[in-house]
Amino acid sequence: MPREADPELEARILDAARKLWNRGGEKAVTMRAVAHAAGTTTPTLYERFKDKQDILKALRMQAQQRLFATLQPSRSPAEAWHRYLNFAMIHSREYELLFTSLGKGAWQGEPKPSFEMMKQSLANRSGRSPEEHTDLALALWALLHGTATLLVASKADHQLCTQLRRASVSVFERLVSSESPSGKHNGRKNRKPTQTP
Repeated sequence: MPREADPELEARILDAARKLWNRGGEKAVTMRAVAHAAGTTTPTLYERFKDKQDILKALRMQAQQRLFATLQPSRSPAEAWHRYLNFAMIHSREYELLFTSLGKGAWQGEPKPSFEMMKQSLANRSGRSPEEHTDLALALWALLHGTATLLVASKADHQLCTQLRRASVSVFERLVSSESPSGKHNGRKNRKPTQTP
């Protein structure tokens, strides 16, 4: 009689992989280590995930959803900004996971709900389409990600963290307020938006 498939196995695998990631980063997430930590065999693991990158992609998707759930209740772009920075500080290993394949091309095809939410929020303020805000959203995300990365790196220096937050929020508010409700933005209304990363 064939054994029944374990309905909890995939969740157990991803939980084990996340714990390994949190302890040792990408080097710690090997197929053998994940299988052992999940209480299964390496061949069984390969039946569900083709390789380590497939596991990391699944973990990234979960992290994306958690970040999105953190940002979703925001009542303003500024509140979302603060929530994003808090997520990066509190869940620094998970935040790092979001960008593991940024330079490898795989990240390009993955959904980015938080980035899309940023474009929609900008569109709601200006009355233009979300796609017309791609360039501004990319610039804001670069500022936000840079700030988050610096905050994580300098966690122990409370004064520096406070200055970084204050400076980034100030620049953010100036950039967002430059979007006029009339739909004109520095004469670039008809410019074709840049592709997202």
